[in-house]
Amino acid sequence: MGFPIRLLKYKLKKIHNNKYLQPFFLSSQDHDFTVKIKATIEFFDNFITQGLKREFFDRNKIIESFEDYKIGSCVFLTLGRYYEFQAPAFDAFESKSSNFLKEGITSPDKLRVFLFNKINSDKSGFLSKENKDAFLKKIADFFAVDIQILEELLWLDDENNQRLICTKDQPPTIIDIVNTYNWNVIDTLVKNSLSIKFQVKDATGTFAKRLHWLCKRYGLFYDMNYDTQSILHVRIYGVYNDDPQD
Repeated sequence: MGFPIRLLKYKLKKIHNNKYLQPFFLSSQDHDFTVKIKATIEFFDNFITQGLKREFFDRNKIIESFEDYKIGSCVFLTLGRYYEFQAPAFDAFESKSSNFLKEGITSPDKLRVFLFNKINSDKSGFLSKENKDAFLKKIADFFAVDIQILEELLWLDDENNQRLICTKDQPPTIIDIVNTYNWNVIDTLVKNSLSIKFQVKDATGTFAKRLHWLCKRYGLFYDMNYDTQSILHVRIYGVYNDDPQD
């Protein structure tokens, strides 16, 4: 997934005339951040429990709670791996006694088509403000539902009417958010780098073979060698393409 590079929190350091980028990582040992992450998860879960619409969701409030725009934005994006907004199911709002199914109406767009056709046939294609309430009441009675339910169903698929859901079997923990956030930081750095260089202490031959296999599988150039202290030095470059026709 990764983050937009403009949102990545980092510091620039200069060591021996070389500039280094030091990215910010979350820590589960940082009490200040764990409290804020816990509060954010609870906010998401309470929003689901209350069944609130998307129009009442304050994204900026969540971001501002971290007192750092970049960190707050990236935590918010991380939560997107576990939560998303979806339009409610049409049948979740209709009662068993309603007549929608009898008329073959199973979605908001089909209901709108039915309504517009009725306006064309009964009102010559024009519905005045004065006649609107009476007309909708007539349609609601036809389907055996309350008029408020009818109006809700008409625009159930509108973005502002979407409801928040958890896409996983259970809500994320603080550790889940910390680990996912940090993984996305690494993913962002790798995707925006010409090459990455790292060292592995006491790396076994099995590890080196596995790394070789992965680089070959994903089409990556690499340099790999051990030094006199048995530390494996690895540098991985961008993707290459070994198919001249591709």
